[in-house]
Amino acid sequence: MPPRTTNPSEGEPPPPSEPGKAPPLNSRGAGFPAREPNAPWQIAIDTGGTFTDCLALDPTGTTHRAKVLSSGCLRATVREVTSPTHLCLEAPWLENPVFAVGATLTDPATGTDATIINTNANSSGAGVSPAMLPTGAAIPPTHLPAAWLTLATPLPNLKPGDTTELSTGEEAPILAARLVTNTPATSPLPPIDLRLSTTRGTNALLERQGAPTVFFVTEGFADLLVIGDQTRPDLFTLRVRKPLPLHARVIEVCERLDAAGKVLTPLDLDSLRAHARETLDAGITVAAVTLMHAWRNPHHEHLVRDTLLEMGFTHVSTSSELGATIGYLARAETAVVNAFLAPVIDDYLSRMQVAIGEEVDPALGGWKAPAPEVQEGKLAGQEGGLSSPRPNPGKQGQGLSKSQERGLSKSQGRGLSSPRAKNSSLLIMTSAGSLIDRPSFAPKDSLLSGPAGGVVGAAEAGRRAGFPRIISFDMGGTSTDCARCEGPPERIYQTRVGDARIVAPCVAVETVAAGGGSICTVDRDELRVGPESARADPGPACYGRGGPLTITDCNLLLGRLDPAHFAIPLDQSAATTRAKKTLTQAQTQLDPTFTLDSLLAGFLDIANQRMGEAIRRITLRKGHDPA
Repeated sequence: MPPRTTNPSEGEPPPPSEPGKAPPLNSRGAGFPAREPNAPWQIAIDTGGTFTDCLALDPTGTTHRAKVLSSGCLRATVREVTSPTHLCLEAPWLENPVFAVGATLTDPATGTDATIINTNANSSGAGVSPAMLPTGAAIPPTHLPAAWLTLATPLPNLKPGDTTELSTGEEAPILAARLVTNTPATSPLPPIDLRLSTTRGTNALLERQGAPTVFFVTEGFADLLVIGDQTRPDLFTLRVRKPLPLHARVIEVCERLDAAGKVLTPLDLDSLRAHARETLDAGITVAAVTLMHAWRNPHHEHLVRDTLLEMGFTHVSTSSELGATIGYLARAETAVVNAFLAPVIDDYLSRMQVAIGEEVDPALGGWKAPAPEVQEGKLAGQEGGLSSPRPNPGKQGQGLSKSQERGLSKSQGRGLSSPRAKNSSLLIMTSAGSLIDRPSFAPKDSLLSGPAGGVVGAAEAGRRAGFPRIISFDMGGTSTDCARCEGPPERIYQTRVGDARIVAPCVAVETVAAGGGSICTVDRDELRVGPESARADPGPACYGRGGPLTITDCNLLLGRLDPAHFAIPLDQSAATTRAKKTLTQAQTQLDPTFTLDSLLAGFLDIANQRMGEAIRRITLRKGHDPA
């Protein structure tokens, strides 16, 4: 059956003029307002574990692309050195090197830094300032753009062929924005409408790099998150190792509501203040609050929240605001995760807003969702029993059942109504595949931000191309994400990331630990790929920073990856050295007949099998024939 044609007057893009060819990019991207004269740049950025990818439309509607390391730096090869303060670099991103003025150039071997005070670019050498060249010097032809740099202080150890790093001291998305807009590090960015997806929260949760958090819970439930639901990952293990909880301290709150939300034990604020003061004195300023039956009556949680903020806590997450649903354990886990990540995400997004010139609300750390008027024991305006206060889901709630609507957090349902700076704006991609503004955003909403953006984009690309049934395959540096869409992406309302369960709407994604940065090792009697990743720093061995053998190295050494078209310089000799060490281990521990090629192919087979199994789980195992 041919794809259905659409009428452009209906507000939908017309089908492509040629079968299988996507329509050209226009001046209106997903999530962006219509173009106007003197409009701001429209920039969409996806930050992964290894690379940050940037797609931008300038005010004229021209498309620009950039890729930077998620550690916030760019790498280049030293092509020529005339003096310790004058050198020529080559890299794919050096076509317009004006943005590098004011940035820092680093010699990774010594850790020495120097500020760039001038640049002059020309890939052939014509037009380069003679003062920057020695007598008779010429720049040999190259396929990569090149630039001459003048440094404020010398870097005497750099020599041709070395790899060096450039950074502006800003987050990777801002570095990417400077690159596409060609804005020097010493100048403010132009007006920008920024759309951001990020793995910052996911990585912080998996690596347990959040803030020390105190967990306030109804008296008698101090061990709620330790006991959990008693699920046993391995029924027959003799030595059960339970993950440690995220929170650093537990405080039991003297209070109790019944299942209808009526007060059985009044809230004892005096006892609460005494325990909270001890916590503040210990240096813990982040709190999660989950009280029994608060989904029916949040009054006690709100009182605890307000008291803690008045005492000096910088962030308080309450379960009734994040997900007013039945299920005490799930609400508690969600509140703790949100609080644990709040300082990390708040600081990160504040830096984004400051960099693009958007106004930052100083009260965001103590953000409170609008709460219904509640009297002691019942909701105002209600007689008799209490019903669950349900947030207005707005557009995200369309087509959902009432129970699913109740699962939407207040932060998801408030819409894009907050005031923004005049010239720039920031919207963040949530796990549900929606774009929301900063005041409406909760850290728990970011945990599948990157994968959700990939699924939504793949579904839309398939629709425009006339294929409503699609399988998305998104291989990154740390993991590979797969999803099946037949129309809009499927959503679920509870998910697990690492050891934590979160109540939040999110796109249904199957994730496996197989990415370009997945570490390849010999583990006792088998070859092993992942789940650990080399990430952006040190990165795979071929990045030249002493990293381990990874899937990227395997592809490079087997000739499947062209260094000439890679985003950063690659060191094939470093990858070969690391691979030979792994080969020696494999020959010693597994099979003496292993060759280098067969070992590398074996690692790739493991990764491919794992990714293929992910696709089978979302298709065949659910009764869908991908053919």
